[in-house]
Amino acid sequence: MKLGPRGSSLIKSYETLRLKAYMPTPKDRPTIGWGHVRSVKMGQEIDIIKAEQFFRDDVMMAEQIVNDLNVPLTESQFDSLCSLAFNTGELGETITGLLKDGHYYEACEFMFRWRKQKGKDLLGLARRRAKEMSLFLEDGMP
Repeated sequence: MKLGPRGSSLIKSYETLRLKAYMPTPKDRPTIGWGHVRSVKMGQEIDIIKAEQFFRDDVMMAEQIVNDLNVPLTESQFDSLCSLAFNTGELGETITGLLKDGHYYEACEFMFRWRKQKGKDLLGLARRRAKEMSLFLEDGMP
């Protein structure tokens, strides 16, 4: 499966475009483009073309993580999980296990646990997880 427009919009709505590297939160990693973190150094600058390339590369990694689950998903579920994987770099063992065991609602509920950074709740992450959970449920179950 491939990320659809709803998933892409969700990701970009929480990963604000920045053409100069910045720290999203004090305990975060240098970030550039739409949430790109690999090999980013503070002071680095890019153009919109490079930002789009980083976004496509990061989306492909998220798509691979979700496709590797090898479970039936609706487009909304796929997009939701791609947004989570894009943001965290993984889906975690619990979500993966729940989905593979067919426990879709429980997997969706568990997504909300990914709202912390270094043990501290972040409102922005809580809002993002709520949007991802809502999208996950939008098309019903496969």
